[in-house]
Amino acid sequence: KQDKLARVDAIIEELGLVECQNTLVGDESIGLKGISGGQKRRVSIGVELVKNPSVIFLDEPTTGLDSEIALDIAQSLRTLASAGRTVVLTIHQPNSDITETFDRFMLLAAGRVCYHGPFSDSMKAFSDAGFPCPTYKNPTDYYMRVVSNPEDASKVVEAYSKSPAFLELTNTSTEPTKNVDVPVTHVSRRPEAAPMWLQFSVISARFFRSMMRHPIAFVAELTQYWFMALFVALMYLQISDTYPDGLTDRAASQWFVLVVLGFVPCFTATTMWIAEQKVLNRETADNTYPVWLFYVAKVFSIVPFELFFGVTSAAIMYFT
Repeated sequence: KQDKLARVDAIIEELGLVECQNTLVGDESIGLKGISGGQKRRVSIGVELVKNPSVIFLDEPTTGLDSEIALDIAQSLRTLASAGRTVVLTIHQPNSDITETFDRFMLLAAGRVCYHGPFSDSMKAFSDAGFPCPTYKNPTDYYMRVVSNPEDASKVVEAYSKSPAFLELTNTSTEPTKNVDVPVTHVSRRPEAAPMWLQFSVISARFFRSMMRHPIAFVAELTQYWFMALFVALMYLQISDTYPDGLTDRAASQWFVLVVLGFVPCFTATTMWIAEQKVLNRETADNTYPVWLFYVAKVFSIVPFELFFGVTSAAIMYFT
């Protein structure tokens, strides 16, 4: 456990999240303020780093961020690469400060490689292809403008395919590998998996904290319960004591009670499922815990709340 906590602390420091490590991430869709957009992006990267991967793939990690925050993300990724990890990312129109953090740079146009190599050599490659970058022009902006034209892109691709860098890369990638006897050992997919009871307690506690951090959702569900309970109580306020009218009315009222106690929690669960599904898909894809444990922990965490809602609603209907 201490090793895992130490790993988390190291990742927090590595990604520059020390100052906000005790701050809620937040959710703007419900008005819950939290950390900034760049910090959220770094948190999402840190979640994957907990598993200590040697290779990291990122799809446009700077999209939707301003230039300063995008540079912070790029520098954080540069730090990860310097620590020995392989970082592969796609990015559109990076500024010159971001490109300085790249070790190698690949430019694609319609699935064809226009250039691959150190970014510092890219200007020479484009110049050799007949497209020298103008002075005081952002190279990446110029490259994007050139390759956006199919004819110019074809010229760049053809020039690169004849360059020594491409020939060297091709020879290296096609060179046959030597046969090496490697002992085969079985490796568990989850060598550091926590015990099932610990997974259950952590997931349940997370659900409980999530509900406590969303008082608006709590009040909204409670209001729905009480409103429906009061509606049913007033609708059957003066039930006849005679047979069979009284029996029929009481049976109908019990049916409405079941509707209230069954429909409202289903409606709430449906509205929350959209956000929870993303978490479930990500964590089960990483084999963090089994799917069934997620639902068991979910039910266990909401039982106290649903009991409170149900008992108070039943009291309203009974005593009204």
